[in-house]
Amino acid sequence: QDVKGNNIPYKRWKTQTSYKVIGWPLDVEFQDYSNLKEEERIKVLDSLYNIRFEQNE
Repeated sequence: QDVKGNNIPYKRWKTQTSYKVIGWPLDVEFQDYSNLKEEERIKVLDSLYNIRFEQNE
């Protein structure tokens, strides 16, 4: 969920238009964290402070 209580549509992320993710590592496909390889998880964790979701206008 985002800070306003809206559900982030992870399962249909590639087709949704309501949100954008900022700060996700460019060389890691945005998907469920449990599906990432170990080296991708490390990159995401290293970037965690900068990752956020914004609603598109």
